[in-house]
Amino acid sequence: MRLEKIKEEDLLFLSDIFQEVFQQEPWKEPWNQTSSYQHLQMLYHSAGFIGYKVYDDELIGFVMGCLDVCYDGMLFWIKELCVCSSFQHLGYGQKILNLLEESLKKQHVEGILLWTHHGLKTFYEKAGYQMDQDLIIMKKEI
Repeated sequence: MRLEKIKEEDLLFLSDIFQEVFQQEPWKEPWNQTSSYQHLQMLYHSAGFIGYKVYDDELIGFVMGCLDVCYDGMLFWIKELCVCSSFQHLGYGQKILNLLEESLKKQHVEGILLWTHHGLKTFYEKAGYQMDQDLIIMKKEI
């Protein structure tokens, strides 16, 4: 498997994959081509952006996020981890996380943060992630 940096010209076809994947269980989110493209484009242009397409002969998925400086070192926020539908439940998500971690270590990143759907908690725990005891995610509709 190999990582390849995401370029701006990749965003349109990645948004199609994103839309397809996140309309399925467990998310069932109503993404369309416009909203998914705008979402990935905004992320791409964020400060500290890092994104990789992941290949194993063919495109398996992608991971995108941003670096953030914290008082105790550099952190990486995973904003999106997307495994193509046909490759889900085959261990590729774990492999993508492992490749990402190897790449981030070379960049002296101290840790990885993310928020996820409750149904994916076990997936991330298997990869060594733990719920933070001090932080929670809050939301307010406006």
